[in-house]
Amino acid sequence: MRRPELALCSRCGRCLAVCPTYLETRIERFSPRARVALLEAGLRDEEAFHRCLRCGRCEKACPNQVPLAQTMALEEKGFPLLGKLLAFLSPPWTAPFSPRSGEPLLFLSCGPALLYPQALRRYLAFLERRGYSPGISPALCCGLPHLSLGGLKAFRAQAERILRELERIRGPVVTLCASCSWTLKKLYPQIFRGTELEEAALSLAQRIFEATQFLSPSPADLDLPPAGALHIPCHLEEKPDFSDLPQIAACCGAASPSSLLLRDLPRPFRQALQEIRPSTLVTACTGCYLKLKRTLQAPPEIRHWAEFLGV
Repeated sequence: MRRPELALCSRCGRCLAVCPTYLETRIERFSPRARVALLEAGLRDEEAFHRCLRCGRCEKACPNQVPLAQTMALEEKGFPLLGKLLAFLSPPWTAPFSPRSGEPLLFLSCGPALLYPQALRRYLAFLERRGYSPGISPALCCGLPHLSLGGLKAFRAQAERILRELERIRGPVVTLCASCSWTLKKLYPQIFRGTELEEAALSLAQRIFEATQFLSPSPADLDLPPAGALHIPCHLEEKPDFSDLPQIAACCGAASPSSLLLRDLPRPFRQALQEIRPSTLVTACTGCYLKLKRTLQAPPEIRHWAEFLGV
């Protein structure tokens, strides 16, 4: 079946140089262009689709920006019963605190709520020092974990609830997780395409900012470790320019639920880590944070970059 969003793929092969699964295996079947061909042909190669990390590196390298990662993310996969269970266990919805008109709302997702709350506190203080009066949403989830487990219906329901609440927030919505930002900007407009919520999804997407994109700190604002390294998550649209730390711009494999559970890293990431050997590895994504925490033993210590903002 020919899909309009994939029809611009010219099979040029530029994606091969950045795809973690192709670089690991050197098997064409596990390349982005092969997955596009399979989707267009209406074929489902379970192993080829299962290995896709939904990292989006192929889209960044593609001259036509074919949105394969977004399309793959919305394919039902994984463990749908677990996705439904996750939706069932989600906390009751409460309305977000409404900031003053035009002020930023910090999207309190799983990471800053549970894993790196110090990053949230320091980024809030950073915004306030810059003259903002930010609001904070209640603890909530963008829905990507539901989707990663195969719960497409659960993801859609979660997205609809979030969209209807955030629709009345007119200012910028700021995340401390690159994958949350990617989900809200890229997946919400796709999942609601052709529905009554399409306009609201597109409007929200225009107001979503990852924290470094909304207000990037200067080197003077950060007390980063001298022997550290900065990991650039795949879903971070722009590299932050606040740091002279060595950078690891390679996929850690966290976008896949099965890969997240494995103590394994893609070859390009392993090679970069071996070359730099940092004492601290700083990232900007909840999935990456979890993956690296689970896989690596200190050193390096895994931290969110906003934890190093000065108070």
